[in-house]
This record gives sequence, structure tokens and C-alpha cells, in this order.
Amino acid sequence: MENILIVVFDSEGSAYEGLNYLNQLDRSGVIDIYAGWIIEKEADGRISEKGWQGNFSFHKIAGTAPALLIGLFGGPAGVGIGPTVGGVTGINGDLHAAGVTSHFVNDVAAVLKPGKFAMVADVNEEHVTSIDNRIEAMGGAVFRKEKKDFEDEVRALEIAQTRLKSINRTAMS
Repeated sequence: MENILIVVFDSEGSAYEGLNYLNQLDRSGVIDIYAGWIIEKEADGRISEKGWQGNFSFHKIAGTAPALLIGLFGGPAGVGIGPTVGGVTGINGDLHAAGVTSHFVNDVAAVLKPGKFAMVADVNEEHVTSIDNRIEAMGGAVFRKEKKDFEDEVRALEIAQTRLKSINRTAMS
């Protein structure tokens, strides 16, 4: 199953150790890793790229985790947008109708505090328990979501953000 795997670590070195572990699993045929990134949440809340590997660069990949994470975890409007906008605008209902709960985004954001690092990987994996146990032993907090569900959730959140900006511009005019 193709998943977006996000593991939050306290240090950059630990994040790279986690990514190296996934690469070892890829080389041994246990998983397929298509791309992996290390990101940091800066003191001001911005997300910065520390490094990447795989078939796609961090900035050129379309529709995969890193570009989407910048907006979701890097800005205050992206995280928890459902509760923020409420029922007045109808966006919360749109998100619910699209099957979006935003729990995944909020769960990761709660752990990815300023000064923390995350390993983000696009992987095809079948057996997750032993992977999770090893990564958690390295000090990582593991989050996983099916890639297609993650992308659907992110698109819905981005649409809601766009609608909210439009509503704010109209209110200011």
C-alpha cells in the first residue's frame, strides 16, 4: 500500500537516521521508497527543507507530501482550518462532505513543534509494525496515511483555505 509516512524527531541527525533506515529497507526489498525528505519547523513556524532524496526534488514534486506540508504545517491558517472557519462560511460542511477530518494534519502539527524535524517519505509498504517499532526506538513519533487519502484531504483543505481567503477579501472590500 502506498503511504505518506511522517516521522517527527527531536534532532536533524535522528531524522536522517530514520530516512537511512527506510533506505536500507528499500535496498533489501522490504519496502519501496519513492522519495524522502527531511524538513524542519523553524522558530517562526515556517517549514524549511533540509534535504531530499529520490526521484523528485522537494520543490518540483507535484501532489506529494512536501509541497503540501509547507502550506499545512508552515502556516497558521492551514492547520485546523475546519474548526477555525466554522459553520458560518459553509466550509466546514464542504470538508465534511468531502470526507476530510483533518485529524491527520492536526495530529502531526501537534507534535511538529518549532525546532523539531520530520522525515517525510512516499513509500509502498505492507508490514508496518516492525518498521514503526524500530523508528519509535530511534525516538520518532510515527504518522501514516494512505497517499490517496492524504492527497484528497490536502486538496480539500487547500480549497477551503482558498475559499476563506476569498471570503476575507470580500469582507474587507
